[in-house]
Amino acid sequence: IFVFPVYFTGMPSIVVEFLQKLVIKCEDKAKLQIYGVITYGRTVQGADRKFRKALKERGYSVMAVHDILMVENYVLMFKVVSESVQKNILAKAEIRLKEITNDIMTENKTGYTSSFVGAVVTNFVYPIYNLTRGTNKFHVNDNCIGCGLCQIICPSKTIGFKGRPFWEK
Repeated sequence: IFVFPVYFTGMPSIVVEFLQKLVIKCEDKAKLQIYGVITYGRTVQGADRKFRKALKERGYSVMAVHDILMVENYVLMFKVVSESVQKNILAKAEIRLKEITNDIMTENKTGYTSSFVGAVVTNFVYPIYNLTRGTNKFHVNDNCIGCGLCQIICPSKTIGFKGRPFWEK
């Protein structure tokens, strides 16, 4: 089961990179039961299709993709909803999660499938994510002990280390 949020109508780059390298050792790929659970705050658009395509390119098929509405967290573009609205969304998400769990346990292959329009929107909008995404420079102060842990755990591999951490990208 792959669980990931929608980023700019598609998958976060770290999920894309993971799926591109994915190798599942098994006797028969056809017997694998792969599911996707997509969390979203505004819309899924064609993120499910991107997920299915990424796995298909690796030789895997997806049983079903499910969607769960969550509280929108892209506050640069969308307003923050009230606490009562947030609680309502999260309560509904709990119910939806139980439905998805039941579907997976019963091997129900009915899930979310985006519309043609959603796929088209993703094909136009998602490339913008790759152009605009990035990491902010970090700053090292005198509290740094020079252990190098920051370089090891950095998911985007943007921290170099030569006695002290430095920005690579």
